Amino acid sequence: MRIVLATLLLALMMLPAPAVSAEPAERAVTVVDGLGVDAQTANKLIDLVSRYDSDLDRLERTRSDLRRRLVTARHDAPKDIDRLLDDALANQRAIVAAEERLVTRVRQIVSAQQTAQLLVLLAATEPSHADEVPTPAVAENPRQRSGYDPDSLFPPGSSNRPACDPFAMMHRCP
Repeated sequence: MRIVLATLLLALMMLPAPAVSAEPAERAVTVVDGLGVDAQTANKLIDLVSRYDSDLDRLERTRSDLRRRLVTARHDAPKDIDRLLDDALANQRAIVAAEERLVTRVRQIVSAQQTAQLLVLLAATEPSHADEVPTPAVAENPRQRSGYDPDSLFPPGSSNRPACDPFAMMHRCP
């Protein structure tokens, strides 16, 4: 088990730095080159991985849109929100099904060890979709606000200001 893991990590380190490319076929070629298979097998795997990438890209865009709609749907009717939640769950299931189809098809072409290595390489070269997902507005930290004055509640020299003993207080002085 350790040998297989070490081999996978070594193959991962030998890959060039992952670059987010607009072309799914570029990632597929990079990943399949890391497996070290013959040309005929490589062509089959490149086709499978590029199809998987295009499906995953489409599903991730849908997921991003659904998340954006869920963030802004707090004032919508409950039926609309339920439908959005159902759509989000269906999208998540579709993403899992796409990965399951990929693993099933790849296992028919290469060994289980090479399939596991392919999954590791795909995860290592996965493009980031974090910038596409909007984050809900949360209460901002008052210390990060411009113009925040930590002494506004208890100004220095005030009789209400608690004494500060950093050795007695667990976290820090107020």
